[in-house]
Amino acid sequence: MGTDYSFHPGAAEKAEVDTDHLKNVVPILEDLKKYVQDRLTQEILDIKGKDCLGADHTVPFGKFQNAVKSAGTHQQYLKTIYNDYGNVAKNLDVAIKATKEIIKKYDDAEELNDANSKNIMKAFADAGGSNGSPSTTTSTATGSGY
Repeated sequence: MGTDYSFHPGAAEKAEVDTDHLKNVVPILEDLKKYVQDRLTQEILDIKGKDCLGADHTVPFGKFQNAVKSAGTHQQYLKTIYNDYGNVAKNLDVAIKATKEIIKKYDDAEELNDANSKNIMKAFADAGGSNGSPSTTTSTATGSGY
């Protein structure tokens, strides 16, 4: 029910990559990584270090029953979020590097393909073909026994 967008390595379909669009993705990924590292991570550190309206630092929720337990749970949540943001930043870094590598490989392949096609056309032109294509004229041998 729906379109299958999954990737099947080795499938018979030809892979097409639009490197111009990929090149536009890299700065977006870099900005997102910077936002996660510089803004979100810092906000978690700011929240973790806040003195909740003058309360004891060891009990940021005041002195109600189970305040220490609530504070510990809260600190654990903050630590988990902080670690998750770090993982997101690492994964974005991997995505940035992989995207740049894909762009480089496909750009290099396109240049190589272009160079190869020019070499092929030149070889045909050097061999007497017109406009880099094989000659379509036929010759007949006379007196050669064929």
